Amino acid sequence: MKVNVTISGNVNFFVPALTGNAEEAKQLLHYYEEELKDCQTEEAVALLDFLRDFLEECQEENSVENQAGRKAEKRQVDENVDVMIVEPGKPACLMKLPLALELMEPIFHRTSELVEGTVPTYDFTMCYSDEQVIPVGNERFLFGKAMICKKASDGNYLSMSGDEVHDVIRIFEMLTVTLCADGKEFPALRI
Repeated sequence: MKVNVTISGNVNFFVPALTGNAEEAKQLLHYYEEELKDCQTEEAVALLDFLRDFLEECQEENSVENQAGRKAEKRQVDENVDVMIVEPGKPACLMKLPLALELMEPIFHRTSELVEGTVPTYDFTMCYSDEQVIPVGNERFLFGKAMICKKASDGNYLSMSGDEVHDVIRIFEMLTVTLCADGKEFPALRI
């Protein structure tokens, strides 16, 4: 049974208690838009404006909550990710991502250009400062620290397996060379 209501004059609308659920607000807005499509009273317009504003706030809040949830989830996942820190002439270190980022932060922070390159023959990302690269002829050599990590296509970090760690260490041993400048020798990685 459908009841038709004719609205005239000043009328108060009673809106059910809203929980902040965007879907609930959207349904209520659509309901009142349909019911009040021919009613242009000040109260009807105010109600629809209120519901539109409320829906927008709910969507923004849900978006912020979802982003915060995804960030917390990503932080939780990142805390368990193993990455490597390599530096020419020194043993490679395997560590958890948060510790590696803390160790690399001074290098990344003071650099004018952070580079994300790939590890030769592997699909790993190598993050280093371009200020720690020396061009020699057609080749480039890194004389500072770099973080080696594995990234998924969505940009999330993935842990490196034991075999991958071993392979990266072997590759970097093969790419380590000795350069000489001003009569001083120092190790560098061919990148």
